[in-house]
Amino acid sequence: MDAAVSSVVVTPTTSDSNATVAVNGTPVVSGSSSSPLPLGYGDTTINIVVTASDNISTVTYTLIITRDAPSTLNAVFSSATDIPLVSNGMVATGDTINFTLNYTPTPGTSLTVVNNTGLGFIKGKYSNLAHGDVVNLTYNGVTYHFVANYYGGTGNDLVLTWAGTRVVAWGANSTSSTPMAVPATGTPLANHTVLALSAGAGFSLALFSDGTLASWGYNGDGELGNNTTTDTSTPGALATAGGPLVGKVVVAASSGYYHNLVLCSDGSMASWGQNYNGQLGNSAFPKIEVPVPVMTSGTPLASKSVVAIASGFDHNLVLCDDGTLAAWGNNLNGQLGNNPTNFTKTSAPVLVTITGTPLVGKTVVSIGAGQYYNIALCSDGTVMTWGINSSGQLGNSTTTSSSAPVAVSTSGALAGKTVTAVAAGGSHCLALCSDGTIAAWGNNAYGQLGNNTTTNSSVPVAVTTDGTPLAGKTIVRLIAGYYHSMVQCSDGTLVSWGDNGYGELGNSTVSSISSIPVAVDTSALASAESFVLANSGSSAYGCLGLVASPVPTVTTLAVTSVGATTAVLNGTVNANGGSSMVSFDYGLDNSYGTNLAGTPSSVTGTGSTTISTSLTSLTPSTTYHFRANGGSYSGSDLTFTTLSQLQNWRQQAFGTTTATGLMADTADFDGDGIPNLLEFALNLNPTAASALPVNGAVNGANYEYTYSRSSAAVNAGTSYQVQWSGTLPATWSSSGVTQVILTDDTTTQQVKAYVPMNGAATLFVHLSVTAPP
Repeated sequence: MDAAVSSVVVTPTTSDSNATVAVNGTPVVSGSSSSPLPLGYGDTTINIVVTASDNISTVTYTLIITRDAPSTLNAVFSSATDIPLVSNGMVATGDTINFTLNYTPTPGTSLTVVNNTGLGFIKGKYSNLAHGDVVNLTYNGVTYHFVANYYGGTGNDLVLTWAGTRVVAWGANSTSSTPMAVPATGTPLANHTVLALSAGAGFSLALFSDGTLASWGYNGDGELGNNTTTDTSTPGALATAGGPLVGKVVVAASSGYYHNLVLCSDGSMASWGQNYNGQLGNSAFPKIEVPVPVMTSGTPLASKSVVAIASGFDHNLVLCDDGTLAAWGNNLNGQLGNNPTNFTKTSAPVLVTITGTPLVGKTVVSIGAGQYYNIALCSDGTVMTWGINSSGQLGNSTTTSSSAPVAVSTSGALAGKTVTAVAAGGSHCLALCSDGTIAAWGNNAYGQLGNNTTTNSSVPVAVTTDGTPLAGKTIVRLIAGYYHSMVQCSDGTLVSWGDNGYGELGNSTVSSISSIPVAVDTSALASAESFVLANSGSSAYGCLGLVASPVPTVTTLAVTSVGATTAVLNGTVNANGGSSMVSFDYGLDNSYGTNLAGTPSSVTGTGSTTISTSLTSLTPSTTYHFRANGGSYSGSDLTFTTLSQLQNWRQQAFGTTTATGLMADTADFDGDGIPNLLEFALNLNPTAASALPVNGAVNGANYEYTYSRSSAAVNAGTSYQVQWSGTLPATWSSSGVTQVILTDDTTTQQVKAYVPMNGAATLFVHLSVTAPP
């Protein structure tokens, strides 16, 4: 595969023999001779900088690269660590991608397709793979469902995310000290794949693969974004009609104390909730209960594309694809980083100061926001902070606040280390190093630094691992809450430490802090389930988790109890040691269109469980498609056809839909002189003697013939004619007859037919019924 020029040759224009050459900031060759310069897949522009050793002579080249013809990426996965493509920025437009799975993935596996080492998002999409598409990969006869996420990994990588997951919560957001399932049945959680979770002060957000969101919890300031201030424990959709999220794909979400900020794939942002300090960034201050756009026009964000967001207590920090940082909201402690003299809050974005700070010459790759401060990780593994520092949360060996970025000290636990990830809690920070160790600094009143003390530290200290559940673990994610800390391990376990007043440590206890790591309880998880994602927030006293289940075995079984308007759908689900939500899809074709929860609503364990659901309000004589579902996995497509109203009547009366023998329409099953079809038409019982519901009387020039008939038979298309004759044997006619419905209680209609006498002394009248088609 070669979708871009593979190399460029450049001759540095300097006589200094010690000149260095860098491509997009990365040194690639020394000396003044011509050398090949590698390009990333899909690069369209590169910057070549030649710098002499005396740091005086600098020459910058900008080359525009013309891409070759579109090509195909063959993404082959023989293990979870395989990465088919690494690129420093790329353009996917016009290219295609093919997938091959050569091993059995464990539940929760994510497959990195493109590791995008550049700062911006992947430009465009593969022609055969859109964000949120379901990707089905088969190995050894088993099909595994994944969802394409162009904003996975570090926020700009193309990742295939495991589709079979469920949301759990613990701590203040759930009033549980162990992870418990968030109700999904009848909510947006039931039919979506969750890509990310965000927690505020008593409320939660879930971001779905289709770019939409659900919210639940406290809503006093409109932080649920549903145009109300009513609290709810049930996840619901945001009120987005006519707002800035219409037609947008949300790719990241961050929650403050009582507000939210989301980032869209086009680099735009929206916010909602509390706004007393301008944290919504919409040039106003009242709280807002629906998403509103973050103002960019006339601000430093004009013409920029945001690639990462972070929310503090009542301020926000964002990173742009050109490496600049901007912030807005409360600035009482200098958390906006714009080095002001008056620490004034602002409801519009301002630039974070770089000139004259340790950020000069650095490339920020990751950001976080604490209660009243911020943290930024640079590409060289150094860490910068700014804002309040009363507890040493800036990590610079002081407790003096700073309104401009300062460098985190490397004299402590970070000495000689390269930081690869950071997280900001309420007033403490976490850092993950390339050697797998964890450092922490700041407030430690609740043991949130994890170093077996409750003493604050203004320099990084090592988190204790020996003799704890972290011993021998590989850390893949840092999570910092208000007064607690948590890490996600590569084996799908979670480990936490710090405050536990609301059960936020998830270890089945409450009100007991832990200054060393403890294991998050997994008793509510099925035997083969594991955590694939966890999150909290710098303003959160609770935690959210995403649990992956193994692939269930789902079988669709034949429908039962089929009637004219009802049926019972059936199937079996074996969760194979995990937990699976149960549902059925049905509709007029195999695109279905309707999803109903099954009974039971979920299954666990290793046995096969029979599931079912009852359908009502179906259309008679109609063919439907249906299938059983276990989570995101489905059984085969089957069909059934509802009975006609007449067939349904026969089934109920005779136990068969076939019109034969005594059950034939013209037969008289009960011997009362009324044929079966007429009993159907007149809503009579064909198995017991009945009297015809008919009356007649002469009224002036007409003979009035009154009868009652079945509303269902009428709706099915049964034809009713009142006919007359002046003689016997008769030649029957309906000429001049009119019929009027007197009453209709939806079961029986009372009808009066007016038959003209035409002066006849004798008139014979009868009712003729024709079966529905």
